Amino acid sequence: DPHAPAQCVLAQVKNNLAPPQPSLAYCVQEQEKGPLVLSWLGPHPLTADQLLGGLHARSSDRPIHRARAFLRAFLAKGPRTTRDIWAAARERGFTRATLSRAKGRLEIRTEWTSRDRRPVSCWLLPDQKLPPDPTLPDLEPWLAPLREQFPSPTPLDDL
Repeated sequence: DPHAPAQCVLAQVKNNLAPPQPSLAYCVQEQEKGPLVLSWLGPHPLTADQLLGGLHARSSDRPIHRARAFLRAFLAKGPRTTRDIWAAARERGFTRATLSRAKGRLEIRTEWTSRDRRPVSCWLLPDQKLPPDPTLPDLEPWLAPLREQFPSPTPLDDL
């Protein structure tokens, strides 16, 4: 306990199966003969993150936070290919797993398009759209009447 050096705190770092539990204060007492004895002092106001001085805190130095900031900035001007993103991310030392987590938290989506008649994967922020590919013809005038005539099925159609 940073406020009482003679006291210790048992604090939860992670728990997937139950709600967060309160931190508990205790002290270790010596006896003249025999083993040490723990004396429970009751609930403690500080969490594990607060007690560890930010070791597990959500600081901006964590790779996931740096990766999120990188992706926000890198995609700010528009969608980018995964090749461009990966090259820039490797220069900054990001791993595939960190980028994947950051992508999910930012709700970045992947869309495929073509460049020079080759398929290319692009990442887009939620409010972005891919620019139309100038090498492909605009099929919307032909597809719109078909969409009206043959609407997409619903999950209830087979009941």
